[in-house]
Amino acid sequence: MTVPMYYDHANAAKATVTPSNIKPRDNAVVYYYTKYLLKRAMSVFKWTVPDTWDKDFFLYCLYCWGHLAIIDSPTFGVIPQPGTLSGYDIFYRPDKIMINNPRFPQAENRMYDLHSDAVLIKLQPDYTGLLDVCSLYATRLSYIHEALFMNLINSKLAYVFLTDNKSAAQTFKKLFDDVQQGEPAVVAGNKLRADDGSLLWDQFTNNLKQNYIATDLLNDMRAVLNDFCDMVGIPSANTTKRERLITDEVNANNIETETLPDLMLETLQRGITEAREKYGIDLSVEKRYNMNRGGDGSHETDSDDSV
Repeated sequence: MTVPMYYDHANAAKATVTPSNIKPRDNAVVYYYTKYLLKRAMSVFKWTVPDTWDKDFFLYCLYCWGHLAIIDSPTFGVIPQPGTLSGYDIFYRPDKIMINNPRFPQAENRMYDLHSDAVLIKLQPDYTGLLDVCSLYATRLSYIHEALFMNLINSKLAYVFLTDNKSAAQTFKKLFDDVQQGEPAVVAGNKLRADDGSLLWDQFTNNLKQNYIATDLLNDMRAVLNDFCDMVGIPSANTTKRERLITDEVNANNIETETLPDLMLETLQRGITEAREKYGIDLSVEKRYNMNRGGDGSHETDSDDSV
């Protein structure tokens, strides 16, 4: 038996999220890259929607939740609405959707039948969106992002200051700040020397270049972005592989790039066709990037053998 809790205590207990010390999640860097990658994924298709619809609302519901319903509301007309799928048909597919919008009259907040009351538009056959893919790659990028900034900071100064004097410690900190701010000349007194005349500081490493891996991290970041682009259908020459690629290798990369977008396009078009026939709306989608497939299904390109 649990202890009774008021809503504010329940929110404090259940809704508080603490970022992990090991895995960079639930922090600003992950959210930044998730938002950035989601917009990249949304750019793969070009949409035409009715003028009375909020296009951004339509797209974010579709790409984040993976599906939404087109209904004919007596109050607002034919509009897209997100909802909770329910029920199942003979193929164990959901056949109902629960829609609850605070702007709807109470009678319109109800369960809609997907065969008669509404048309379901889904992004993928499993009814899911792309937010999970974006979050996964955002986590990978955040690892590199944090490592990159740590390496850049650690490559600026490689010294350890030794002192048992608080005044000298504050002087060392002030010297460090002045150097990092780009002061052309930094002056320090003899109090930073020990009684025997030796300096109260020592080098931590002799080879900064050996510890500088920022270039490699930036290349890794580009590789992750290319991998994400291949996943969601944004063409890339896969230049991280090597400097020169033959045309067949580029075509093979194009085929990989188109696999998921082709599946999503076919899935979307089934729902869009049904919505146009049922409601007579101007709704369509097409690819923004075309790989110029040949008649035999191969990918044609006008470029030479080097990319």
